[in-house]
Amino acid sequence: AILTSSNILTLTGAGAVTVQASQPGNSLYNPAPSTNVSFNVSRANQAITFAPLPDKSAGDPPFALSATASSGLLVYFSVLSGPAVLDASNNVTLLGAGSVSVLAYQPGNSNYNAAATVQQNFNVSKIPQTIIFGALSSQKVGDAPFPLSAMASSGLSVSYSISGPATLSGNIV
Repeated sequence: AILTSSNILTLTGAGAVTVQASQPGNSLYNPAPSTNVSFNVSRANQAITFAPLPDKSAGDPPFALSATASSGLLVYFSVLSGPAVLDASNNVTLLGAGSVSVLAYQPGNSNYNAAATVQQNFNVSKIPQTIIFGALSSQKVGDAPFPLSAMASSGLSVSYSISGPATLSGNIV
């Protein structure tokens, strides 16, 4: 605590405070015995502000988490569940599609109680893809077998199925 010359007491932290009052006397009065008054300063409460997180796509780049504590103390994060990991700089890297839960917490210190944790959830969608399948020429009964050729924009392998009066072996019709 700090006491100014105008008798204003400013609290600087939690703990026991003792204020001593004294009177040195003057030419008519002897000094008065000093008197102490003690009281305890409790730790302050704090709260976390952690905005909702927008939904993402599995192909999105890493992104930073940000939250503030009313105390000004550093807020910490943890990925509770889902396809994501957190690095030491509070950057989230997405590992796939699904629901992700992130927790923000501030454990307090000698002057502040721990803040209530704040959980935010967001969804990570799969990356859309397309199949490029070239046009097939008209065929007639008895024509030679021919290959099918298709590619997925993701680079993943494409599988085929067939219906109607034809057979399929691998990618050969």
